[in-house]
Amino acid sequence: MEKYKIVNIEFGVNYIIEGYGKELIRFFEYWQKNEFQTHPGLSYSRKACRYKPNGKDNNYKIVKSYSKGIQHPMFCDEETNRFEIKSKESKYCKSMGVSDVSDLIKISSYKQMGEELIKTSKQVLILDHKTEFKNLNEAEQVKLRSYLSGHTWYEQTLLSKNMFGRMKDRYMCLLDKTGFNVNSVFQSKIQSKVSELLGVELSPLTKALIKPRGDDSNIIISGIVPPLDLSTHYCQLTGINLKHEGPLRKGKGVPKYIRSGTINYLRRNDLGVYYHLQSWLIPKIDKRDFKLPKSAKSMKNHMCHVVRNRYASKLRRKANLYKQGYDLEDINKCLAGGTYLELISEHANELICE
Repeated sequence: MEKYKIVNIEFGVNYIIEGYGKELIRFFEYWQKNEFQTHPGLSYSRKACRYKPNGKDNNYKIVKSYSKGIQHPMFCDEETNRFEIKSKESKYCKSMGVSDVSDLIKISSYKQMGEELIKTSKQVLILDHKTEFKNLNEAEQVKLRSYLSGHTWYEQTLLSKNMFGRMKDRYMCLLDKTGFNVNSVFQSKIQSKVSELLGVELSPLTKALIKPRGDDSNIIISGIVPPLDLSTHYCQLTGINLKHEGPLRKGKGVPKYIRSGTINYLRRNDLGVYYHLQSWLIPKIDKRDFKLPKSAKSMKNHMCHVVRNRYASKLRRKANLYKQGYDLEDINKCLAGGTYLELISEHANELICE
């Protein structure tokens, strides 16, 4: 079986959102900043992908959404839709843990595909033209109507990525305020379907987001995140416990590295550890001519940026090693060690880890 290499892959799940049938497909507007386009000859089928400089499709990753109820009306409910990911490149297949036919019988490969479906579903933007404008004042109604225009979002794609993301956050908040956010429902449907098919236990955060559409007690509010115990999570860069971070931000998962909450805590409660961390993050700080960058609003802000950039750099190094053909186990060994906790005293280690 190892002789037969996989160069194309396509995987997805079916789902139903009550009250939204085939017309939901036309509400799919963007995947990241890539616009969904209607398939020629298929009225309820759309796809999104990146494009090459010459304007042709980039086949590395294609996101598809179409009506399964129209395609197979004899075998499924007419409101059944399907969300899929497709690739025509072996490089992407390998990133899903599928190199040859033998990998298609490994549950680990399907778990990786399931995680990719969940991750991608959160990158999709759905413009709900069935939205009811209740609970909104006049100014908010005007703003939401402008957000439901595809041209508004096209203008944002010409600007920075941050501008597009910020407007998406504002759009989600307005939908939450109306009492029903189809984007949140779509994401939870994909999460629950993947869990059901793979037999994987959902995390508390995922379970909290999966609620049926019904009365006000079952409304899904994407801006409200259930409490999560961070005392068992550690910064992947420094090794410091994340228990001093504040409530999770809207649409964000468990933090991967320390942020302002931890830095504030150390500055107020243990200056010794705080200055150790500061020197480790910013070696030049001990020099007399050191000055904060103009972009930094404060020392805390600068320290947060350094942590974030070092973490991102570590991820890039990991990705480059993977592209060069190294096994994940060897990569982790290569990048292991050298954390802040390995450089400070045993007393400080006990202080911030226990």
